[in-house]
Amino acid sequence: MRAVNREGWRSLRVAFAASAIVMLAACGGGGGGGSADGTDAALADQANADVFAKKIRTVSSPISGTTPTTGTTDPTTTTITGRIVPPEFFGMHLAAQTYTGWPSVKFSIQRTWDSWPGVAWIDLNPSSGVFNWANLDALVNDSTARGVDLVYTFGYVPAWASTNAGGACDGASAGSCFAPQSAAWTNFVTQITNRYKGKIKYWELWNEPNAGNFWKGSNAQLVEMARLAYPIIKNAGGTVLTPAPQGTSSASWLDGYFAAGGASYLDIMAFHAYLYGPPEYLNALVANLRSVQAKYGLGAKQLWDTEHSWGDSSWPMGADQDQQAAWLARFQVLSFHHGIDRTFWYGWEHFTWGTLFDRNTRQVQKPGVAYGEVYNWMIGAGFSPCQVSGSQYQCKLSRANGYEATIVWSASGTSSYTVPTGYTRLRNIDGSASGVSGGQVLTAGMKPVLVEKL
Repeated sequence: MRAVNREGWRSLRVAFAASAIVMLAACGGGGGGGSADGTDAALADQANADVFAKKIRTVSSPISGTTPTTGTTDPTTTTITGRIVPPEFFGMHLAAQTYTGWPSVKFSIQRTWDSWPGVAWIDLNPSSGVFNWANLDALVNDSTARGVDLVYTFGYVPAWASTNAGGACDGASAGSCFAPQSAAWTNFVTQITNRYKGKIKYWELWNEPNAGNFWKGSNAQLVEMARLAYPIIKNAGGTVLTPAPQGTSSASWLDGYFAAGGASYLDIMAFHAYLYGPPEYLNALVANLRSVQAKYGLGAKQLWDTEHSWGDSSWPMGADQDQQAAWLARFQVLSFHHGIDRTFWYGWEHFTWGTLFDRNTRQVQKPGVAYGEVYNWMIGAGFSPCQVSGSQYQCKLSRANGYEATIVWSASGTSSYTVPTGYTRLRNIDGSASGVSGGQVLTAGMKPVLVEKL
């Protein structure tokens, strides 16, 4: 998450503790503005910078067995077409899992950033030689007991370890956005990776380094930190993610980081797809990221989107829960379409930022229901690349026993969709379903639907 007011986050912690004590056409038209192909995405960069500065730190049975990542043949029936959608594609952020409970939706991997009680470097290592592991121990033990993999993200340098202890960090704690002293950094990376060896598999080298509240050092300093951390993490059996920049300028930042030498110290390339616009802006962003990968010979590396959502209610498609649900469903489908290997929603119960679960009412929100539905639509299915005609997207799924389905929506306005012969059911992202018949003409809107041949 890009911007942080640490005092504001502490006040929200108090609120957490207090609360622990006590189908188309009817769904509406446009996709939030902008072009469906993402050509207007660059125009959002300044809006990203302005809006992020206001940001406060703040379900059915899964498919069993091993899911291959390419098309396969069921031994008794038919060929599944396309890449198989694996459970680990779906990731999540939890704000306070030991207080609000475990989510009702399914996911296989979790990022620890912005968890409460705090687990950032500044929380775990408050003074030289002093380590408070209790918060992270509780999180790790709870999540791993549920079979969920973890990504730990480095960030927030303690003042005692900073090379600029009094430096202003745009609302975050003084000194926390500047490069750490090398000895302190090396020691912390060694201590944490050794302690959680075999429990935390993935290590992300910094959170949103293109945001001033998280990083005001240079690319050269981050590369040096990566150079020091990479062998330590690998020796502990871990996998290294790049620092994860945010927004539609993510590719430009990674280009600069790799040019400074960062391409030598990664296993996975990470970014945050905060688009400040419709989910179809992802099209242009991923194209730019792929270009950077090719430029530095990193095309074989996986691409992970380790934090994203529609933002808050002031963002395009964030004004109400119907728009939010539509944004989420389209974004998740497009992410897999573009070959992104992991996506991490922010967040399950993170106040007003991408919220899927309301802590006060204890109710799953409409976008939370949509998350669970899209998970069920996709997991274990063969996924063929989406076809685009005008504003309409069609993304085909297949399973054994002759099952076929198409996910359909319009990125802007509405469009007509003719049900193929043999298709008999339509499912909505709110969990409802209805019968359809071949040749029937439907009106596709902003909310994706699944049309099925059973």
